Amino acid sequence: MRNKKYCIVLVTLFMLAQFSSAQDANPEKNTQFGFRISPNLTWAKINTGDAENNGMGIGFSYGITMDKAISNANNAFLSIEAIITSMRNNIALKDSFYQEPPGGTGAYYRDIKQDYKLQYLQIPVSIKMKTNRINGTRYFFQAGLAPGFLLNRNVRVTTNPAIPGNDEWFSPNAEDNDQGDFQDDPNVAGDRSFTNNLSLFRVPLILGAGLEYNLSGSTSLVAGLRWDNGFTDIFRDKDVSGINNYLGLSVGILF
Repeated sequence: MRNKKYCIVLVTLFMLAQFSSAQDANPEKNTQFGFRISPNLTWAKINTGDAENNGMGIGFSYGITMDKAISNANNAFLSIEAIITSMRNNIALKDSFYQEPPGGTGAYYRDIKQDYKLQYLQIPVSIKMKTNRINGTRYFFQAGLAPGFLLNRNVRVTTNPAIPGNDEWFSPNAEDNDQGDFQDDPNVAGDRSFTNNLSLFRVPLILGAGLEYNLSGSTSLVAGLRWDNGFTDIFRDKDVSGINNYLGLSVGILF
Protein backbone atom coordinates (compact mmCIF):
# COMPACT_ATOMS: atom_id res chain seq x y z
CA MET A 1 0.00 0.00 0.00
CA ARG A 2 2.83 2.39 0.89
CA ASN A 3 4.67 1.67 -2.38
CA LYS A 4 1.47 2.36 -4.29
CA LYS A 5 1.16 5.80 -2.68
CA TYR A 6 4.77 6.64 -3.51
CA CYS A 7 4.22 5.59 -7.15
CA ILE A 8 1.17 7.85 -7.42
CA VAL A 9 3.18 10.85 -6.14
CA LEU A 10 6.05 10.16 -8.56
CA VAL A 11 3.72 9.75 -11.55
CA THR A 12 1.96 13.00 -10.64
CA LEU A 13 5.28 14.84 -10.40
CA PHE A 14 6.29 13.51 -13.84
CA MET A 15 2.99 14.66 -15.38
CA LEU A 16 3.32 18.13 -13.84
CA ALA A 17 6.88 18.43 -15.15
CA GLN A 18 5.72 17.48 -18.63
CA PHE A 19 2.86 19.95 -18.44
CA SER A 20 5.01 22.80 -17.21
CA SER A 21 7.68 22.20 -19.87
CA ALA A 22 5.07 22.84 -22.53
CA GLN A 23 4.17 26.27 -21.12
CA ASP A 24 5.63 29.56 -22.30
CA ALA A 25 8.83 30.88 -20.75
CA ASN A 26 7.21 33.92 -19.16
CA PRO A 27 8.76 34.15 -15.65
CA GLU A 28 5.54 35.70 -14.30
CA LYS A 29 3.07 33.00 -15.31
CA ASN A 30 -0.37 33.06 -13.72
CA THR A 31 -0.10 29.41 -12.72
CA GLN A 32 2.98 27.52 -11.59
CA PHE A 33 3.41 23.88 -10.62
CA GLY A 34 6.18 22.26 -8.67
CA PHE A 35 7.25 20.01 -5.85
CA ARG A 36 8.91 20.44 -2.47
CA ILE A 37 10.59 18.50 0.33
CA SER A 38 10.94 19.50 3.96
CA PRO A 39 12.77 18.06 6.98
CA ASN A 40 10.82 18.97 10.11
CA LEU A 41 11.20 19.33 13.86
CA THR A 42 8.07 17.87 15.48
CA TRP A 43 6.61 17.92 18.98
CA ALA A 44 3.39 17.33 20.91
CA LYS A 45 1.63 19.73 23.26
CA ILE A 46 -0.66 18.28 25.94
CA ASN A 47 -3.58 20.56 26.78
CA THR A 48 -5.34 18.50 29.48
CA GLY A 49 -4.69 15.25 31.35
CA ASP A 50 -1.92 13.39 33.20
CA ALA A 51 0.57 13.51 30.33
CA GLU A 52 3.30 15.82 29.04
CA ASN A 53 5.53 16.30 26.03
CA ASN A 54 8.66 14.15 26.18
CA GLY A 55 10.95 15.82 23.67
CA MET A 56 11.16 16.70 20.01
CA GLY A 57 11.28 14.37 17.03
CA ILE A 58 12.37 14.47 13.39
CA GLY A 59 9.81 14.32 10.58
CA PHE A 60 9.69 14.79 6.84
CA SER A 61 7.27 16.17 4.22
CA TYR A 62 7.22 15.88 0.44
CA GLY A 63 4.68 16.50 -2.30
CA ILE A 64 3.40 18.64 -5.14
CA THR A 65 2.35 22.30 -5.24
CA MET A 66 0.37 24.72 -7.38
CA ASP A 67 0.39 28.53 -7.19
CA LYS A 68 -2.50 30.28 -9.00
CA ALA A 69 -2.46 34.07 -9.33
CA ILE A 70 -5.58 35.77 -7.94
CA SER A 71 -4.53 39.37 -8.59
CA ASN A 72 -3.80 41.21 -11.83
CA ALA A 73 -0.40 42.27 -10.51
CA ASN A 74 0.61 38.62 -9.87
CA ASN A 75 1.44 39.39 -6.24
CA ALA A 76 -1.34 37.39 -4.56
CA PHE A 77 -1.63 33.64 -5.16
CA LEU A 78 -3.85 30.77 -4.10
CA SER A 79 -1.47 27.96 -3.14
CA ILE A 80 -2.73 24.36 -3.08
CA GLU A 81 -0.57 21.36 -2.18
CA ALA A 82 -0.80 17.60 -1.75
CA ILE A 83 1.91 16.37 0.63
CA ILE A 84 2.81 13.35 2.70
CA THR A 85 3.95 14.34 6.20
CA SER A 86 5.65 12.05 8.71
CA MET A 87 5.78 13.12 12.36
CA ARG A 88 7.43 11.70 15.47
CA ASN A 89 5.74 12.63 18.76
CA ASN A 90 6.80 11.57 22.25
CA ILE A 91 4.73 11.88 25.43
CA ALA A 92 5.15 10.68 29.01
CA LEU A 93 2.46 9.94 31.61
CA LYS A 94 3.01 11.91 34.81
CA ASP A 95 1.94 9.34 37.40
CA SER A 96 1.98 5.61 38.06
CA PHE A 97 -0.90 3.66 36.49
CA TYR A 98 -2.24 0.15 36.65
CA GLN A 99 -2.39 -2.39 33.85
CA GLU A 100 -3.05 -6.11 33.65
CA PRO A 101 -1.19 -7.27 30.50
CA PRO A 102 -2.55 -10.25 28.57
CA GLY A 103 -0.91 -13.35 30.02
CA GLY A 104 0.77 -11.29 32.71
CA THR A 105 0.27 -10.18 36.29
CA GLY A 106 -1.42 -6.86 36.96
CA ALA A 107 0.76 -4.18 38.49
CA TYR A 108 1.32 -0.45 38.78
CA TYR A 109 3.81 1.00 36.28
CA ARG A 110 5.76 4.24 36.30
CA ASP A 111 7.98 6.15 33.83
CA ILE A 112 5.42 5.38 31.10
CA LYS A 113 6.48 6.76 27.73
CA GLN A 114 4.61 6.59 24.42
CA ASP A 115 6.59 7.15 21.21
CA TYR A 116 4.38 7.77 18.15
CA LYS A 117 5.30 7.50 14.46
CA LEU A 118 2.54 9.16 12.41
CA GLN A 119 2.01 9.76 8.70
CA TYR A 120 -0.59 12.13 7.24
CA LEU A 121 -1.85 13.05 3.80
CA GLN A 122 -2.18 16.84 3.99
CA ILE A 123 -3.96 19.19 1.58
CA PRO A 124 -2.63 22.66 2.48
CA VAL A 125 -4.63 25.60 1.09
CA SER A 126 -3.16 29.05 1.68
CA ILE A 127 -2.90 32.59 0.42
CA LYS A 128 0.65 33.43 -0.68
CA MET A 129 1.74 37.04 -1.07
CA LYS A 130 4.83 37.61 -3.28
CA THR A 131 6.95 40.69 -3.85
CA ASN A 132 8.04 41.85 -7.28
CA ARG A 133 11.39 40.49 -8.44
CA ILE A 134 14.42 42.02 -6.76
CA ASN A 135 17.59 41.00 -8.62
CA GLY A 136 15.85 37.82 -9.78
CA THR A 137 14.39 36.96 -6.36
CA ARG A 138 10.81 37.16 -5.08
CA TYR A 139 10.04 37.00 -1.35
CA PHE A 140 6.80 35.58 -0.04
CA PHE A 141 4.61 35.11 3.03
CA GLN A 142 1.76 32.61 3.23
CA ALA A 143 -1.00 31.66 5.66
CA GLY A 144 -3.72 29.05 5.51
CA LEU A 145 -5.00 25.66 6.67
CA ALA A 146 -3.62 22.17 6.00
CA PRO A 147 -6.29 19.52 6.76
CA GLY A 148 -4.78 16.05 7.00
CA PHE A 149 -5.87 12.42 7.13
CA LEU A 150 -3.96 9.85 9.19
CA LEU A 151 -2.51 7.22 6.84
CA ASN A 152 -0.24 5.25 9.17
CA ARG A 153 0.22 5.20 12.93
CA ASN A 154 2.51 3.18 15.17
CA VAL A 155 3.41 3.52 18.81
CA ARG A 156 6.07 2.05 21.08
CA VAL A 157 5.45 1.93 24.84
CA THR A 158 8.12 1.70 27.54
CA THR A 159 7.47 1.35 31.28
CA ASN A 160 9.22 0.63 34.55
CA PRO A 161 9.07 -2.26 35.27
CA ALA A 162 8.84 -3.53 31.70
CA ILE A 163 5.58 -5.01 30.46
CA PRO A 164 5.32 -7.70 27.75
CA GLY A 165 5.93 -6.10 24.36
CA ASN A 166 8.04 -3.18 25.63
CA ASP A 167 9.90 -1.51 22.73
CA GLU A 168 7.72 -3.22 20.09
CA TRP A 169 5.88 -1.08 17.53
CA PHE A 170 2.11 -1.62 17.09
CA SER A 171 -0.96 0.21 15.81
CA PRO A 172 -2.68 2.04 18.70
CA ASN A 173 -6.07 1.96 16.92
CA ALA A 174 -6.00 -1.77 16.19
CA GLU A 175 -7.82 -2.74 19.40
CA ASP A 176 -9.54 -1.03 22.31
CA ASN A 177 -7.35 -2.56 25.01
CA ASP A 178 -3.61 -2.73 24.30
CA GLN A 179 -0.32 -2.28 26.15
CA GLY A 180 -0.58 1.50 25.78
CA ASP A 181 -3.83 1.73 27.79
CA PHE A 182 -3.70 2.26 31.57
CA GLN A 183 -6.15 2.76 34.40
CA ASP A 184 -6.26 4.32 37.88
CA ASP A 185 -8.26 1.75 39.82
CA PRO A 186 -7.67 -1.98 39.21
CA ASN A 187 -11.02 -2.74 40.84
CA VAL A 188 -13.03 -0.79 38.26
CA ALA A 189 -13.20 -2.65 34.93
CA GLY A 190 -12.90 -0.39 31.92
CA ASP A 191 -11.74 2.58 33.98
CA ARG A 192 -9.15 4.03 31.61
CA SER A 193 -6.91 6.89 32.72
CA PHE A 194 -5.21 6.92 29.32
CA THR A 195 -6.12 5.32 25.99
CA ASN A 196 -3.58 5.86 23.23
CA ASN A 197 -6.01 5.70 20.28
CA LEU A 198 -5.54 8.52 17.77
CA SER A 199 -7.86 10.79 15.80
CA LEU A 200 -7.93 10.11 12.06
CA PHE A 201 -8.36 13.78 11.05
CA ARG A 202 -6.08 16.73 11.84
CA VAL A 203 -6.38 20.43 10.98
CA PRO A 204 -3.46 22.84 11.55
CA LEU A 205 -2.83 26.51 10.83
CA ILE A 206 0.20 27.01 8.59
CA LEU A 207 2.39 30.11 8.42
CA GLY A 208 5.35 30.32 6.07
CA ALA A 209 7.90 32.72 4.61
CA GLY A 210 10.71 32.37 2.12
CA LEU A 211 12.06 33.26 -1.30
CA GLU A 212 11.88 32.20 -4.94
CA TYR A 213 15.15 32.52 -6.85
CA ASN A 214 14.76 32.53 -10.62
CA LEU A 215 16.92 29.89 -12.33
CA SER A 216 15.81 30.21 -15.95
CA GLY A 217 12.65 31.41 -17.67
CA SER A 218 9.74 30.55 -15.39
CA THR A 219 11.70 28.02 -13.29
CA SER A 220 12.52 29.07 -9.73
CA LEU A 221 14.21 27.51 -6.73
CA VAL A 222 12.01 27.92 -3.64
CA ALA A 223 13.25 27.86 -0.04
CA GLY A 224 11.56 28.85 3.20
CA LEU A 225 10.38 28.07 6.70
CA ARG A 226 6.93 26.76 7.60
CA TRP A 227 5.23 26.50 10.98
CA ASP A 228 2.44 23.91 11.12
CA ASN A 229 0.42 24.45 14.32
CA GLY A 230 -2.29 21.88 14.99
CA PHE A 231 -5.50 22.95 16.73
CA THR A 232 -7.58 19.75 16.63
CA ASP A 233 -7.18 17.05 19.29
CA ILE A 234 -4.95 14.19 18.13
CA PHE A 235 -6.08 11.80 20.87
CA ARG A 236 -9.27 9.76 21.17
CA ASP A 237 -9.25 9.80 24.95
CA LYS A 238 -11.77 11.21 27.45
CA ASP A 239 -9.14 12.53 29.88
CA VAL A 240 -6.15 13.54 27.74
CA SER A 241 -6.21 16.06 24.89
CA GLY A 242 -3.38 17.55 22.89
CA ILE A 243 -2.08 18.74 19.56
CA ASN A 244 1.05 18.13 17.49
CA ASN A 245 3.12 20.69 15.60
CA TYR A 246 6.15 20.97 13.39
CA LEU A 247 8.61 23.55 12.09
CA GLY A 248 10.01 22.73 8.66
CA LEU A 249 12.75 23.92 6.32
CA SER A 250 11.26 23.63 2.83
CA VAL A 251 13.11 23.39 -0.49
CA GLY A 252 11.49 22.95 -3.89
CA ILE A 253 11.14 23.89 -7.55
CA LEU A 254 8.40 25.87 -9.30
CA PHE A 255 7.99 25.63 -13.08
